[in-house]
Formats: sequence, C-alpha cells, structure tokens
Amino acid sequence: MFVHIPEAAHEGRKSSLMKKSLIAPLLVLSFLVSGGCASGARVHSPPAIPSLTTGRIIRVVDGDTVELEDGRKVRLIGIDTPELHHPTKPVMFFAEEAFQFTRRLVEDRDVRVEYDQERTDKYGRTLAYLYLSDGTFVNAEIVRQGYGLAYTRFPFRYKEDFKKYEQEARERERGLWKVLVGDPETSHIIYLYQSLDESHREQARRELEELVATKEKGGGQ
Repeated sequence: MFVHIPEAAHEGRKSSLMKKSLIAPLLVLSFLVSGGCASGARVHSPPAIPSLTTGRIIRVVDGDTVELEDGRKVRLIGIDTPELHHPTKPVMFFAEEAFQFTRRLVEDRDVRVEYDQERTDKYGRTLAYLYLSDGTFVNAEIVRQGYGLAYTRFPFRYKEDFKKYEQEARERERGLWKVLVGDPETSHIIYLYQSLDESHREQARRELEELVATKEKGGGQ
C-alpha cells in the first residue's frame, strides 16, 4: 500500500511521473536512498567527541562504504547514496558521481574512526563516523555537498544535524539536487517525498523503483 493522495492530485501526479524526462530524478529518489568538492566551508568534527580508533582508507567501495587498511569495511552512519554495486539492480542514477566524490575526499587518507550505539550492521560492516586529519566530518560532508541523503530510518547521534545539511544542499542545489530542483514537476515530487515519514518514504522508494524498471523495460515509452 502506498501513501494515500486525493484522487485528483493522484491522477495529476501519475501523469507527470510517467514522463520520460523524470526517469533520472526518480532513480535518485528511489535509492535506499560535478567532479570535485563543491565550494563552501566543510563541516568539522565536534570537539567534545573522543577518538576511538584511527586507520587509513585504502579503497572506496561506493559513495557510503569504504575499506580500511586493516581489512574492515566501513558503512558510513547516517547517510545513503545511490547503489553502485547491487546483485540484482543496475547502477543507479548519480551513483558514479557519489562514488567519485567520496573517493576524492577520503581515498589513501588517514581518518579517525568513531562509533555510535551499534558497531556493526547485519552484513558485518563496521558502522562509523569518519573524520579527516583536518577535522572534516566525512559523513556530514557527503550529505552537505549533495552526494547523499540523510538516512533517518534509524536513530543516530547527528540525525537532526544531517537533516539540516540535506536541506541546505537542496536549497543551494548542490550535487544530485542540482539535477532535481528547478523543474516544477520534479520539485513537486521532492516536496511530497520530504513531507513523508520514514515508513512512507520506504514505500515511495519501492514504488518508484518499480515504475522506473517498468519504463526502462518499455524503452521509456
């Protein structure tokens, strides 16, 4: 079951969503979810949080996952970027850009690794916040520069801050938001998505994924 929308509004939204020009924006909004860092000051680490471990990043897996030199794969807490590697799904829109942004930001660099309530996820990956030696808060920077969304399904220490960083990126049209804002129809979708609670966002993502898959199979007709 999807979010209930009044019939007249539903028909208008259905018509606009089926337009070929919105396939790329829909892919962005469907993920569980241009070069270089965007301008503006970076988000720096809060001074009161103690450092727990350190490490060096030897590989970036995708926009929100990296590998440390000790072999640990780290899933960045509080963010979600488009899928780059999925066993059953194609590469998502803007996944490569998100990957390249994170790669430029952290690959072959030393980081401070800090944890929240949970240390690992169900896949055995370490859940952590990462900070560069200059104090840049990596998780927050990815959201703030528009290369990932704030992942608010589960509680985490900086949840409210990350929601503000996502809003800032959207308002300033950074990263993937540059693709989405400006078009009246796309703006309507963003408005609807942002007004939903997390459970309904999950439903919206699934429906959007199904819609995109159907249109791709049909050649965008």
